Amino acid sequence: MDGGAAPWDRPPGVVPGGGGAMEELKPFAIGRLPAIRFGAGVFRELPERIERRARRVLPVVGGRSFVESAAGAWFFETLGERVEMAEPVRVAEEPSPEEVDAAVAAHRDFEPELVVAIGGGSVLDAGKAIAAMLTEEGSVMEVLEGVGKREPMGTTRPLFAVPTTAGTGSEATKNAVLSRVGRDGFKKSLRHDAFVPELALLDPELTVGLPRELTVACGMDALSQLMESYLSTGANPITDALALDGMARFAAGFPRVLKDGADVAARGQVMYAALMSGITLAHAGLAAIHALAGYIGGRWRMPHGAVCGTLLGEAMAVSIRRMRAEPEGYRVPLEKLARVGRLLAAAPRMPDGEAVEAVPNFLREWTQRLELPRLSDHGIARDDLAGIARGSGLKSHPCPLSEGELMEVLAARW
Repeated sequence: MDGGAAPWDRPPGVVPGGGGAMEELKPFAIGRLPAIRFGAGVFRELPERIERRARRVLPVVGGRSFVESAAGAWFFETLGERVEMAEPVRVAEEPSPEEVDAAVAAHRDFEPELVVAIGGGSVLDAGKAIAAMLTEEGSVMEVLEGVGKREPMGTTRPLFAVPTTAGTGSEATKNAVLSRVGRDGFKKSLRHDAFVPELALLDPELTVGLPRELTVACGMDALSQLMESYLSTGANPITDALALDGMARFAAGFPRVLKDGADVAARGQVMYAALMSGITLAHAGLAAIHALAGYIGGRWRMPHGAVCGTLLGEAMAVSIRRMRAEPEGYRVPLEKLARVGRLLAAAPRMPDGEAVEAVPNFLREWTQRLELPRLSDHGIARDDLAGIARGSGLKSHPCPLSEGELMEVLAARW
């Protein structure tokens, strides 16, 4: 015995061995996850996996890049020899309800036994929505959160999700984001536990050759999701561990990818980080950045990742100022921010206060170096900022932010 108190005599939250206080566990839940196959070269397994699972297959792909690639040509030729394959659904931008309804109507009689979505986050979301609506009656508008008047039945065709970008983590989530862009537009989710893909197959080789602009936007989306879920009021020990590891791998891999887009090992680090961001956002929730991005994405054609990336540093700066005004009330998120700061700065012994400030400083520096767009670059007028701030909820943000503070975030990147 080390002379310490017996477990039943210790005060609540005390760590054996003198480790100090430990936060009490709050109730949390971890939902469904897909079967995950990760690694360079695993894409070659896909035709065989599909053949073992189904005879009639509906592919959902992007507008051009994958279809016209060597990998795409090999895939379609190989798969066509093994199964009955419908004409692929093409998704060029963030999917709309009308596009989902049209795809379902065109392929309902084919009765696909499996949907295979290969592409970026928008393609995976479209595949998720199409797979679900093939088992539903009526329009997807009827079951969209905040738009429809009923819940989805929770049935779906099986879905294999194969990302060709590293950003949204949609391959691991239960929701499909659909948009209608315009002044009265929206960006809403079709959501149910049953909509988690059956298989997520992640091959970093598929991301080699992505344009730098897309690599940056997707990467910053993943980083914002990791940060927001880590700081979220809905975070739990499991999501914290995954988010922190995801950020560490992102910080290690992302700069290497920007220097050499053909570095498959670095691409793998970023793809893994994006996967972790999908898992953590699904179980911890997101915060102010994604609330603002959701409102903007429904009304202007600004890429989602670009919105998140350009606002992330300013949102962190304003939030830190608010929390530091009442440090006792925000001890946990400030401690978490210090860990993030030390990680991003690669300075494990940096003092807490300095490490907290390193977070927005680091992100602002990246914003400049990566030449992330300003809101005005995408047609957003200064007079629009008040409406954006007013129309964006805070979801699971670690501290309250006023409309004025949200306006400050937006104005800094206008």
